[in-house]
Amino acid sequence: MQARYNYKVPNGKLLKVSVGFEGSIVTDIKVTGDFFLYPETGIDLIEKSIKGRKLEELQPVLDRVVKENNLRLFGFAVKDLVYAIGMAKEGEEK
Repeated sequence: MQARYNYKVPNGKLLKVSVGFEGSIVTDIKVTGDFFLYPETGIDLIEKSIKGRKLEELQPVLDRVVKENNLRLFGFAVKDLVYAIGMAKEGEEK
């Protein structure tokens, strides 16, 4: 199943996810939107760390990836990304 979700985070920025699922496992993901991530290659690390993971594993895995790679997120938080992926799974679109 392929799903998309556009999430307006509390600060007003837009976070867009396009996610492929097999059951509760993320098989493919693309994250875009109105945000900044330093370094820019960090989005690749985030996407790679999500692939093959169950939804319930995402928060701790992403927290670790952000911390270990000293990523700086501007415009969204890890919890926003996890929420958007979960909403995509539910098949809702905002």
